[in-house]
Amino acid sequence: DVALPREGKLLTWTVIRTPASQFNDLAPYAIGIVEAGDVKLMVQIADVVDFTTLKHGMDVRLEFRAIQKDGHSGIIMYAHKAVPKF
Repeated sequence: DVALPREGKLLTWTVIRTPASQFNDLAPYAIGIVEAGDVKLMVQIADVVDFTTLKHGMDVRLEFRAIQKDGHSGIIMYAHKAVPKF
């Protein structure tokens, strides 16, 4: 088990403009690599409207949020997302 820090640094990112069908409602969105202590995570970058504001090394807060709802069964999946600290 690893206790993740609640904050980290954005190392790199990309903007997804043509996503897999289950993420169509989110496009465009950014995913990135965040360094949080000794761990590097690939996470969605949340709450960003203008992707040009993302910067290498910027501080982010890790939050556990819903990422997907599974159609008719209604299963909601959760994961960490990075929220930039502007």
